[in-house]
Amino acid sequence: MQGQGERMLARYPAAPTSVGMASRDVDMFAQRGGLSELTRELIALAVSEAASNVVLHAYLGTTEPASFDIDAELQRERLVVIVEDRGSGMRAHPDSPGMGLGLGLIGSVARRSRSRTARRACACA
Repeated sequence: MQGQGERMLARYPAAPTSVGMASRDVDMFAQRGGLSELTRELIALAVSEAASNVVLHAYLGTTEPASFDIDAELQRERLVVIVEDRGSGMRAHPDSPGMGLGLGLIGSVARRSRSRTARRACACA
């Protein structure tokens, strides 16, 4: 893997247009690191799902500024991506527009994934 130890740090507004932007930015970072196209597609899917969760759920009912951060780092044979928000944490939302598959999908495409209510979600690939 090229670029081992390189890092990408970025902040995005928690808005629908940021989902694709964040996913593309991580994909470009992964491409510079020499990751395969298939691996990059899976990473982009996981990032898109994590960012979508932030946009749809993290700031419901709050008036605080809505944003999320991406921290991606090329490590030995993997790319670690952390998607972090400052929202209210994960709660059940019966009126949610999503199908509730996001975290499961992230878990299925990442070697390891974690989500925490302590304002941090992690997707690793």
